[in-house]
Formats: sequence, C-alpha cells, structure tokens
Amino acid sequence: MEKEIVFVLLDEFADWEAAFLAPALCSGVMPGRPGSYAAKYMSPDGESVRSIGGLRATPDYDASALPESCAGLILVGGMQWESAAARRIAPLAGEALKRGILVGAICNAVSFMAANGLLNGVRHTGNTVEMLKQWGGANYTGEALYEERRRTLSGAAGRARRQRRDGKRHGISRIHPRMPARAQGRHARPDRGIVQVQQIRILQAVMDALEQYIRDHTSPEEELLHELDRETNLRVIQPRMLSGHIQGRLLEMLVRMLRPRRVLEIGTFTGYSALCMAAGLDGIAKHLDPGAESARLFASRTEAEKAAAGIDHLPDTLREAATFMEEDSFVKMVLGQEFVDLYVEAKKAEWNEYMSQVSEWEVDKYLYRT
Repeated sequence: MEKEIVFVLLDEFADWEAAFLAPALCSGVMPGRPGSYAAKYMSPDGESVRSIGGLRATPDYDASALPESCAGLILVGGMQWESAAARRIAPLAGEALKRGILVGAICNAVSFMAANGLLNGVRHTGNTVEMLKQWGGANYTGEALYEERRRTLSGAAGRARRQRRDGKRHGISRIHPRMPARAQGRHARPDRGIVQVQQIRILQAVMDALEQYIRDHTSPEEELLHELDRETNLRVIQPRMLSGHIQGRLLEMLVRMLRPRRVLEIGTFTGYSALCMAAGLDGIAKHLDPGAESARLFASRTEAEKAAAGIDHLPDTLREAATFMEEDSFVKMVLGQEFVDLYVEAKKAEWNEYMSQVSEWEVDKYLYRT
C-alpha cells in the first residue's frame, strides 16, 4: 500500500504552503530520485474548500477517520483555524500523535494545536510564543518546549536531525568507507571542515555583536509601534514582512536627513514603515531638535583628541579600503586568504580604472584655466 501524506485544508487556506511541500513528497527534490509518498487532501466534511488566493480544492477524505495508509498529517495554515469546522480536526491530530504518525502544522495551524493541548509534550515552534499562549490559554502549557526557529522536529526524527547538526558543528563529515581517498576529495581533510565551522562561528559572533550594537544605539521603540508589531505577529499571516524597530528607525532617520516634502510608499502591509516615515516628516514640519550629537563619537574634534579617545577614521578612498582589508588578519581568517586576495585585486583594478578617467569637474576646473 502506498504511503500517503494527508494535507488538511480549511476554507481560506494558505495555498502557497502546501504548494512547496506536496511536489517534493510526490516527485522528489532531485532528478532521478522520485518521492516516496502520495499527497492526499482532507477537509472537515469532505467538501471542496477555497484558498486565500481563490484556488478551489476537492479533497480525497473527510475528517471522520485517519486513512489506514496515512504516514503523515500536515495541517496547512489559513484564516479559519479558530472556526467550528476546525474543531473537527483536533481528535484526528490527537489520534495521529498517539499512533506515532508524523503531524506537522504551519502558521495558524500551530496555534490551533496549542489551543487543543497538542503541543505540551513536544518541541515546537510557531509565529510567536505569545500567539500560542493567546490561542491556547489554559490548554497550552508547553512554553518551555517552544523554540524560536523556522521549523522544529520532535521525537526520533528530531533527535536524528540534531545529531547530524551537532556533527556538522564539530567539523565531522561522513566519509564512505569504500570510497577511494582521491574520490573523497575535500571530505578526506577533516581539518578543513573544522576551519570552515570555526569561520562560520566567528562570522555569526560578529553578526550577533553588530546586531546588539545597533540595538544598543537605536532609540527605543514607540509604544504605538510596539503594539502594532505585536498585533501583526498575533493576527496577520507572514508577520516577518513587518519592517520592525531597527528598519523603522532607519527610515525615519533617512526622511529627516533628506527632508522630502512627501513620501510615497508602495506596499504598506500593516503600516509600520509608513508610520516611521510619517514621524520623520512630522519632525521636519515641527522643526523638532534631533538632540545633541553623540559625545562618544564626535565630541573630540582634533586629530590628537580623536587619537586619545581611540577613535580612528574610515578609509578615504577605495584603494585605502582595499589595503585595509588586505592587511586585516581577522577578515582573512573569516573569509579565507584566497577570497581576500581575489577581491582586493579586483577592487584595486577598479580604483586604477577610476583614476585613469578625467571627470567633467576636472575639465571645467583645469582645462580652460588661465
């Protein structure tokens, strides 16, 4: 009997979510490696349902019972997981978990699982833990098992995935015992794998430190914007499209710097970025004082004072920047000597090409000078 992955669809389901997963299950993701499952579809009463995008789907099953051939149950996100029709799915998902059948949920369907007490004993993720607590109420007690990541596997599949992940973290690569050393190529050099892992860790640490620096030196989020951020994450599909605090403050700063009379935004989502740019325009209209410049960075004006404060300057030209990069041991450790050499060579050639050009300003300034 062919194994089936059953997708549960409600009215106003998110058609794009099933569209990525189902073809991979049926046809595979690599040429010559067909999928191992058949994709089947289920609605609460067996009647056709319509997606958010207007796509009408005719299901194979209703929610009266799990098919015998069911190897997995996928609850596809959408706008109706708080409806009466959705409640018919809860016993089915509970039965699948008891039988050891894989159960997956996407977006609001994860919140539905929380509301029915189906996440309390398993590792899981979701839109936000606050959203799961709001939907779940007293039925959701699994906050300690929540993980802030795109996907989470629990049980044997999750343990196997974590073991593979931990192996990669320590530079461990699987080498086929029958494969000749020459055919193994770079996998026959575990030291290279360790170096690559170290480089990734260093780069991640740099990015984390940079993000923390940005947050530490960015003005606090306004209460209205904070509430808009929260409501978007709780009630809107794909909340990651929100601009957010850092991007919003950057947009406000750019508006104040450029001082436009009007701003046109194409594509507003829930309006976070529009409010930030409006705040920039409001500051210009009311002639609001942006405050004193940062004493930590700009109070010392002379070169001696800057040197005493440990403030260095950025390279003045592309050639200086390329030379700085070429001499920076940290950059070479993170990106690799070969990459740095090629990049610096290209940038120096770009600088030489630029310097060989005569600009219009130079012509006007010097050619006809008497």
